[in-house]
Amino acid sequence: MNFQKTTSDYSSLVSLVRNQPYPTYPQYATFTSRLKTYNLFPPTIPQNKYVLSECGFIYTGVQDIVECFSCGLVLHNWKKDDIPWIEHSRHNSKCIYVLLSKGNHFVEHIITKCGRTKCNCETKYATRSTAST
Repeated sequence: MNFQKTTSDYSSLVSLVRNQPYPTYPQYATFTSRLKTYNLFPPTIPQNKYVLSECGFIYTGVQDIVECFSCGLVLHNWKKDDIPWIEHSRHNSKCIYVLLSKGNHFVEHIITKCGRTKCNCETKYATRSTAST
């Protein structure tokens, strides 16, 4: 283990957390509170509501549109083979929830392997790339 690199990664993460605004929807900080938003989630959507909840997403009540409780990232047009953690990481690699849940190494690996999708969080709706994940 490279202790110096680990310490550097931890310091970067601490700095990112300190400079991050409050979660977009703090009332959905728990898995259970997020899962409850999926009561009307259409059964035809090819994603699992438990996995989406675990990945920090709440259901908006419209089609397959979900939003991260922490960073506010909105994703939609889910495909059967999409992996929510990967999509969350690709669209917003600086989401505190993803970094704290999965770690910086996971996010870096995803960006290296799958590429980054530019997130314009000003418009909220991330345009999903047609490139394979």
